[in-house]
Amino acid sequence: MKRVFTLLHFCLLVTSASLITSCEKEKLDDVLSKEQLGNVAVSVANKTEIGTGSTFTLTGGELTVPVTVEFSSATAKAFTVQLSANSDTVANLISAGTLATGTVPISSGSFSIPTVLNVPIGVTSTTFNLVVSRSFLEVNYGKTVALALKMTNPAKGNTITSGKDVAIVTIKTSEAIAAEDVHYIGFTASTQLIPVNNNFILGSQDITIKVPIALTGLAGPTFTVDVTKDAAASQALITNGGVENAEIMASDRFSVGNGKVIFDPSKNSATLSVTTNFAQLMARTNKKWLLGLT
Repeated sequence: MKRVFTLLHFCLLVTSASLITSCEKEKLDDVLSKEQLGNVAVSVANKTEIGTGSTFTLTGGELTVPVTVEFSSATAKAFTVQLSANSDTVANLISAGTLATGTVPISSGSFSIPTVLNVPIGVTSTTFNLVVSRSFLEVNYGKTVALALKMTNPAKGNTITSGKDVAIVTIKTSEAIAAEDVHYIGFTASTQLIPVNNNFILGSQDITIKVPIALTGLAGPTFTVDVTKDAAASQALITNGGVENAEIMASDRFSVGNGKVIFDPSKNSATLSVTTNFAQLMARTNKKWLLGLT
């Protein structure tokens, strides 16, 4: 009797173990089935044009374009997609005639995008931002600029719809930015007479001339402007009769520092310091010295 009970007990244990194994297999199959059913195809519009009436955000320093990524159905799980950009693609499209001649590729360093798109669960579309430097847009004002964006490697078994992995974003600069809002940088006057209104600082050996530079439009983040010596500008002033009894100062006789002027954040003005030796000016008191700058 004891032996029969033991065998019966053993059989019950085996049966229980089999049931547990079967249940675990069913759960695994169910999970795998859900994983397969939850896969989606990812796509992006092949071309997005930004101009009048388009959706974008413009600030003093940048333009932000939302790029929409769509899915074939609601996502059943969260996953990631890799993002990249390529200016060479735009150049090739211009050569092929797909994009208009004169279109300017958005240069590296003038834009930013996330390198990874995080897709949440339960959505049929999502967006990421392409951010383009306003300075780049204004330098190319009046032109159309473009950039190619590419999606790769959707995770967790998801796929990309054939032919829907690349988006060409074009921006019509004259429509994205109003003409009156374009920032222009220049000297506050085409000529500056020294001395006037204490616009110089006299040291023991040198004289430092303060040259004001102005920015039009709404000031944004800090930026730098390059200034170079320009003897041709001085010669043009003499040739055009703008000044008499003047002599052009040789470029090695005065300094503009490192040739860079920094505009502080939210500031519409900055100052360039030009330095020259005071003694050489006094040696020719009967002449006007011209220092050309660009």
